[in-house]
Amino acid sequence: CKNTLENNPSLRYEIQEQYQYVLVDEFQDTYGAQMELLRLITDAEVHEGKPNIMVVGDDDQAVYKFQGAELSNILNFKKIYKDVKQVTMTQNYRSTQDILDIAREMIIKGEERLENMYPEIEKTLTASNPNIKKGNIKHKEFATSAHEYHFIAKEIRKKIDDGENPEEIAIIGRKHYQLEEIVPYLKTAKIDVRYEREQNVFKEPHIAQIITIAKFLTSLSNKYKDEAD
Repeated sequence: CKNTLENNPSLRYEIQEQYQYVLVDEFQDTYGAQMELLRLITDAEVHEGKPNIMVVGDDDQAVYKFQGAELSNILNFKKIYKDVKQVTMTQNYRSTQDILDIAREMIIKGEERLENMYPEIEKTLTASNPNIKKGNIKHKEFATSAHEYHFIAKEIRKKIDDGENPEEIAIIGRKHYQLEEIVPYLKTAKIDVRYEREQNVFKEPHIAQIITIAKFLTSLSNKYKDEAD
């Protein structure tokens, strides 16, 4: 796509005219080619370096570095565009304050963070949803994973027996194998299980279609380039 826009000015001008307002979510997970594509879409001279572009991102949630995602895209945004207005969101509506505080204690240990680079950025979050029930955070240590799984199953069974809605109970694991290993313990405790896991994003139908289109556009670009040569 990037090469196509670079080599076809008329197409680039048409897209620039069609898409005059651009919003990019999860900006921390963009990589170099995507940033260059944004630049090509928004660099019309009429904008004078100030196009209608808004990006939303959190450097502490950058999880796609293995795919080439670059924090530099966030850092360079103010260099690429003029008169950028920066808004830091510090209200959280998903978690209680104790969870936010514990999470921050771990997050601030990272060195390559915007907070460490720009003094004006303050990312301390405040819980702002009064409808979320406060819970208890407990830290437990077990001799083996079997002891841990047995304890979890027993605790869930007790909550259900005390009237807790099973739909409100979830187990979150770092690795999928951990969730798979705990299933037999839950079944022994006669606890119904609904297991969800993320699939390979590249195998999703709509993503596969985008990849096919991108390959097609690239082949056209290469074809026109060869003919021009």
